[in-house]
Amino acid sequence: MLVTPQGKAKKPIPREQLGWFDGDIVFVVVGTRLENELTDEFIDICNKLLAQSNQVRVVFLGSKKLELGRWFEIDVVNQKRVENLGFRHDFPEVCLTADVYLNPDRAGGGTSAQTAIINQVPIVSRRGGHISAFLPEQFKHDNWDDYLSFALELIDNDKRRVKTRELFEFFVENSDAKRQYATIYKELSRVYRNY
Repeated sequence: MLVTPQGKAKKPIPREQLGWFDGDIVFVVVGTRLENELTDEFIDICNKLLAQSNQVRVVFLGSKKLELGRWFEIDVVNQKRVENLGFRHDFPEVCLTADVYLNPDRAGGGTSAQTAIINQVPIVSRRGGHISAFLPEQFKHDNWDDYLSFALELIDNDKRRVKTRELFEFFVENSDAKRQYATIYKELSRVYRNY
């Protein structure tokens, strides 16, 4: 898959500007088709994460409308521990402010997940989907129990820092972005010359 992250943020958005607190552990879920991609199993994972601590937040990005009350208790929605920020042009900055990226079980998610990685946010994903090509084995989970265990592990700041570093180093070593861009440039130059 072509490396297509949206960019590296220069600085995070201040947490208070997003309504988040310093002690919060923010899990972001990103997609433009989330209304169709949020399975019962994935929502169950989100609810189990929320049950761990009042400091856990699950924040959805990319889809304009999500009926959060359909999936989550109204108290959790009213407390903004679950919220939908909709589409944002400052997604890299939001990533830099967030703690963990949760990838639903889907085919897509490659661009937003790569953006999360280059902004030092660890990914929790099932095996499959576009982002799997850029994840080390320990970040790809075959079942929801393993997915949840890994997500719970990332609540701990020290473990999250270690996993973030591992993932970023793996991505840099294996994305082969320079070769991809050189190949694309060469092909565009050839097309231009023959036009």
